[in-house]
Amino acid sequence: MSEDPYLLLSAFLDRLPYFHNLQCLRLQELNLKWSHIDSLPRLKRLEVHGGNFLADIQHCPKHLIHRLAVDDFWVADIGSQPNLFGRWMRLLNPSTLRSIFVGCEIADLDAVFPLVTDITLTPLQKISMKQITEFLSVFPALTSFHTQVLFMVFDEPPPTTPHLILPSLSTLTLTSINTPFELLRYVALPRLTHLKVPLCMLDTFVDGMPSMCMSVAATITRLHIRLLLEMFLDDIPYDKLRTIITSFSALEILDMELVCSFKDTNAIHLNPLLADLFIGLPNLPHLPLALERMALHCTFSNSRDTDIYPRGEHHSAGETGSLLADARRELSQRCPSLRDVFIDGALFGYWWRAASSGIECEDFIDNSADSQNGKALQELRERSWAANGRVYYE
Repeated sequence: MSEDPYLLLSAFLDRLPYFHNLQCLRLQELNLKWSHIDSLPRLKRLEVHGGNFLADIQHCPKHLIHRLAVDDFWVADIGSQPNLFGRWMRLLNPSTLRSIFVGCEIADLDAVFPLVTDITLTPLQKISMKQITEFLSVFPALTSFHTQVLFMVFDEPPPTTPHLILPSLSTLTLTSINTPFELLRYVALPRLTHLKVPLCMLDTFVDGMPSMCMSVAATITRLHIRLLLEMFLDDIPYDKLRTIITSFSALEILDMELVCSFKDTNAIHLNPLLADLFIGLPNLPHLPLALERMALHCTFSNSRDTDIYPRGEHHSAGETGSLLADARRELSQRCPSLRDVFIDGALFGYWWRAASSGIECEDFIDNSADSQNGKALQELRERSWAANGRVYYE
């Protein structure tokens, strides 16, 4: 009787090279032999969750180096396997690879991958900006980069000019509560048009904006941000919020979500933030004149209050709806391309949209005085999300 506890699995892996038409392979916590991947000519997607090779990569047969012609590579490791990413990348064919997800420690690579256009990087270990730029340098055709860095190490001062240019990168997602714009001090992105910051403190975002050179801000046409605010009711940072909107002169689409926490006891019930923010926009001296779509969302959290949503607005329901409509008309005069405005104030919703035919529709639903409007408010949200393909915030 065999002492191998994985007898069937071992037998299957030994026969893996016979699956000549295999297109997708997911490996989880498996220790492989080189022979297991010796012949997979039609493999397009490879997922690796931990595991490793039984032999050191230095002993890999030469005919396997950069042989796997996959398009999409996904690798993650919650353990401590050394250089898992680097070992696998040495086996992938640079002339076919187009997309990478890295959820483990990155490594120095021995080849340039000229066709990779999309990378997601979520390292669990500490990482420096130097490591990130060296990693990106072997992907010159990159158009989309998404990163979530939890532990950033600053081992040297930022350069006076960027170390690296990524001429084709147009979409950038930066998830870092403390240092969202640090990458822009090291990497030049002349064609960046779409910036996403899924989570950041408001003060950190505004304070970090000067590190984003004006040439970068001037190319961004789509901005999706989710900001954390902690404040007193009589000290709402309207100026900082409006500065964000006015700093991106080429903006066409804005999706801003504010996650608010009030230091005042019960101040949340009187919160005027979102309505007053929008009502004041038409009076700003500088606006993105090409603006086509604006979505403002507000959610509330207050650990001292069991009811986290406001029960009344700064204005009455009728007054709020009228003021929002008036502000929207003024904003349309300043921004003639404007076609869609959605404001979600947790217990009220406003949606205005203009069809290409010239027909305009406008809805305002208030749920603070009549809880029966809750279903209608949710339906309004869903219709707006469906119309605009809103998938960024769930």
